[in-house]
This record gives sequence, C-alpha cells and structure tokens, in this order.
Amino acid sequence: MRMHDDTAMPSLDPTVYPETDGNGRGQSDFHLEALVQLSATLKHHFRHQGVYIPVGLGLYHDPENAEVHVTPDLMVVKGVRVHLRRQFRLWEEGVCPQVIVEITCPETLHADREPKRDLYARLGVPEYFVFDPEARNLAPPLQGYRLRGGRYVGMAADPDGSLTSEELGLRLRGEGGLVRPAVPGTGRLLTAEERADTLEAEVKRLRAQLRKQRRKKT
Repeated sequence: MRMHDDTAMPSLDPTVYPETDGNGRGQSDFHLEALVQLSATLKHHFRHQGVYIPVGLGLYHDPENAEVHVTPDLMVVKGVRVHLRRQFRLWEEGVCPQVIVEITCPETLHADREPKRDLYARLGVPEYFVFDPEARNLAPPLQGYRLRGGRYVGMAADPDGSLTSEELGLRLRGEGGLVRPAVPGTGRLLTAEERADTLEAEVKRLRAQLRKQRRKKT
C-alpha cells in the first residue's frame, strides 16, 4: 500500500500561521537547519583555537538593568574561556562578541535589520550578518555589516556573492538555505554530514585498495 507523503503537498489554506512568537522562539526548520549547520561548521573549524560560539544565548549588556538583554542566534567570541554558560554578561566577560549572526524570518526581519543592528553597533560588535534561509525577504539573502566609526557599513559582495569576514578569516556565502563558510584560497568548509561522507568514501577506497593488494599476493 502506497503511503501518502504530506511533505510533497503544498498547503492550500490561505490562513497565515506565524512561525515565531516575535521573540525568536518557535522558528521553522529552515531557520534551525541554517543555524545548526553554521554553528557546527564554525565550531569544528575553530575547535583548536579557543573560540566560543554560543547559539541562542542571552546577551546582557547593562549591569544596572537585568531586563535589558538580547538573544542573538549565533555569536562568535574570541578571548574568553570556552565553557558552558547560562548567559553572557559583557561587563563580566570583558569582551564583546566579534561576530553576530541572525537567521531571519518575516516576523523578525524588522528587528534583525534595525533595532538589533543598531544595538550591536552601539555595543561595538565588529561584524554583523543577517541571513534569510528561504531567500524570501532579503535580496541577497546573506547581508553583512562591518563597524566603521561606530556605525555599520554594508559589506560589498565578492563576484560569487560571498562576503569576507575579517574577524573570522573566512568568506561566507548563502547557498541552498545555509551559510557556507570557506577559507580563502583553500575552499569551502564541510558540514558534519559532508565530513562523514568524505570519511566513509575514504574508508571504502582504502578497503578496496587493501583487497586489491591481497589478490596480487595470492
């Protein structure tokens, strides 16, 4: 009996169902996939360099007001201890995140492009990126800003559409709903799945080579 595949059927319901509560919670699969993949790829790349890369962690910036905080999708922080935290308090850490990335959706687009961007500039975050994994609301879907004189200036894209992050030493490109980092002059960083596939292929190659050598001996 053939099973019905609901994922292949587009919805005909015109009702608009919000994908988030407006505070960054209840995000779609597109948002989570882009965030998880970028986080895992960056953590693997910087795993021996002592770089702290939290996801969805509260960023507190006013020691006199515990109600004032923001929750970036992803932060990259160099110069702090790499350990689990419940929150990130700027006045205690003594270091501002060097890079912040927001994975946006229709409900959070305004906040990601204006209030959050302005706040991150005031806090002194050197680089800020906004990515639309569905490419529905941002053109191009990956946009970056670099702090210059206390204000963010839009990054100019390379011919292939990628943006160069001076803080990460990487080029970032929106591709297939993901932010794909690449090392300039070397190539794109692999996701965890791609690394696993590459390792599996290498194991198969080595086994085939070993069988061939054994046949020669006999």
